Amino acid sequence: MGYRYNVITNASNVVVKLKGKFTLFATGGALKLGFGVEFPLVKEKAQNVIGGTLENGQTNTVVTLFSNSRTAMQNWNTDMNQPSSDSVDFNISFDVSNGPTLRDFGLNEYNPFIWNNNAGYGRGYEIHLPGKRPTSLADPSKFGTGSDNTSVAENRFYVAKNTKLPWAINIPIRFDYPTEKTDIISTYLKFGNWVQSNSTTYNDWYTNQNGYRNSSKFYKRNK
Repeated sequence: MGYRYNVITNASNVVVKLKGKFTLFATGGALKLGFGVEFPLVKEKAQNVIGGTLENGQTNTVVTLFSNSRTAMQNWNTDMNQPSSDSVDFNISFDVSNGPTLRDFGLNEYNPFIWNNNAGYGRGYEIHLPGKRPTSLADPSKFGTGSDNTSVAENRFYVAKNTKLPWAINIPIRFDYPTEKTDIISTYLKFGNWVQSNSTTYNDWYTNQNGYRNSSKFYKRNK
């Protein structure tokens, strides 16, 4: 998922409107995944939401774009032997009433997340960027189970046990992604170094530098 934000302020540098453009490039994997973003704004201050759904039951402003990735895009766009779909754009906007200053609101990725909408799971099964907090609708009974190392008491969220690997990654450029079932380590050759160093080396692992990529394992859209 790609994203771009336009945060509009008034003459006092107070946020009055947000516009966001999201581009869905691929939906590899069989799970039915939902996608949404939590913004640092109490829900009541978001007005006139267009292009997404202002989610009920939330403390903050959470805008969801779809609840099932399998219907959001017809094809997976991860298998070179299968048909491909055009990327799908989602344009959202909302007005901000009595908003914060831009300094307090920020201009970053905010809190994007997916959730597992398959039978037996549901809205409470959220996956976030490492360190980001769950929304009000996340199921806290799942924290610390399985491979999850989330601890509310220790203010630690969405990293794995032992390895401390993140569940999701945000990078500042469009991501050239591997084909279905291809290990990212065999595609981005410095990714493993970056992980093992706890992000102290090869912070540019995703860039197209000599020796950084095995381009033969990238997905290339069928024409």
